Amino acid sequence: MVRITAFVSFSWLVLASTALAQNRIDFDFGIRAGVPLIGSLKSDSFQFAPGFSFQESFEKPRYTVGPTFAAVLYDRLLVQFDALYKPISGTASDTTPTARLTHTSRAASWEFPLLFDYRFLHRTVRPFAGGGGVVGQTIAGTSDLAGVYANVMTPIPGTFYANVSQHPASVANAGIEWSRSNVVIRPELRYTRWRKSKISPRRNPDQFELLIGFSLRPR
Repeated sequence: MVRITAFVSFSWLVLASTALAQNRIDFDFGIRAGVPLIGSLKSDSFQFAPGFSFQESFEKPRYTVGPTFAAVLYDRLLVQFDALYKPISGTASDTTPTARLTHTSRAASWEFPLLFDYRFLHRTVRPFAGGGGVVGQTIAGTSDLAGVYANVMTPIPGTFYANVSQHPASVANAGIEWSRSNVVIRPELRYTRWRKSKISPRRNPDQFELLIGFSLRPR
């Protein structure tokens, strides 16, 4: 997290100092929300040997939301940093001939994308497109576990932490910006490509989201 903050702060300082020197920069801040079209984590199942199996299933998050900060350079280049939260829930079970372990997980996913978009035209409604990358991410939460041994249910406390080796991830997006007075609205379609991983749980490598941002741009 410290590396993410330092990287973003340095990037914004360089951009701001360059553009402010020529008075060609506008800032805005607000909130971004949307709907993931694909589940964040990949469901999986496999069998080790006869009688030994593993099943894991994650639900698609109902929403994503978080703060957004942006800078517009020379009325064309949009530099945007988001901190997006998604709720994660799922179940998993390990089965052997003599026991079965089941756990229900609830977790929080945070993603920190840094994007560079180009704004077309010079109108109240302007299309934009571009891309960038996810400079940081984390998934952590808790699990309620229960083990069945010889037909006896035994509750077991546990923790949940997803594999974090799949970033940095690449991002491509496109949308429309509508601005009036100090209010900026940006609906967009965003695609995120995560690195593949063989370790479970893991993120789906291809993710699509419909997002809309509401920001204020002080004058």
